[in-house]
Amino acid sequence: MNTTDFPDNEIGLGIICPTIYLERFATKSWYHLVLTHKVFEDKDYAEFYKKRSLAGDYITLDNSSYEVGDGVFSNEDLLEAANRVGAHEIMANETYQDAADTLWKVQEFLGWIREYAPHLKVFGTIHGLFEADYVWLFRQYLALKLDTIGISCRLDPGDSDFGHPNDAYRKSVIRARIVKSFFPYWVHSYKPEIHLLGMNHPAELTFYKEPVEGQMVRSCDSSAAYINGIQCADLDQFDYVKPTEKLDFNRDEMHFRQVAHVDRNIQTLKRWAVK
Repeated sequence: MNTTDFPDNEIGLGIICPTIYLERFATKSWYHLVLTHKVFEDKDYAEFYKKRSLAGDYITLDNSSYEVGDGVFSNEDLLEAANRVGAHEIMANETYQDAADTLWKVQEFLGWIREYAPHLKVFGTIHGLFEADYVWLFRQYLALKLDTIGISCRLDPGDSDFGHPNDAYRKSVIRARIVKSFFPYWVHSYKPEIHLLGMNHPAELTFYKEPVEGQMVRSCDSSAAYINGIQCADLDQFDYVKPTEKLDFNRDEMHFRQVAHVDRNIQTLKRWAVK
């Protein structure tokens, strides 16, 4: 799938779930975020996404910094993983909360990939401690003409003045405000793709139905549908609280009621992802 093929009226959903359930759940979307460490660890995982790529789905290779730490995989490792799954773009290495070091890593990767695999798009992630850091790095990425810019659910600027008793909702509002602050720069540039990395509160997807944000956001990845589903919890609960449980990619089969809840949660996300 090419960028021009992305549906204009929906946010692509990268549905993160254990390997055993990829065929059941991940196939409900045309977009996939694939983790480098899982590509190397799990042959079935890699083969599934290779087949999805050949079927015409869009694949982003994630550098797995969130899961295993910053800079674990070299440029060569990332390219090898991308080739194994037929990725269309690669997330460059990053440094959590460090805008300057992340920029250096993205610049270095961009120069390298243009020599060894110029057909692949490059994805850079926003980092920093304050909103001014995020805006600065976003503008640097525009100057580099980066293909895709990722905005993490972990962004929580130290100078934020927004409070809310539900922390998941608070962080979701903060990220939406950050995205909106990028718009004046984005709209006057070549308009890179914007990806939302992870999800704090599932209702956040509804924030991007507005014309401004809706123009910008291409896709979002999340394990929320699955993790809440195995707890028999629905994403549209009024008092939603983000689970602290990490996703177990090796989890055994679920009870039929858990499967039904995951299916229902995916449908909720797909409904909210319509712009």
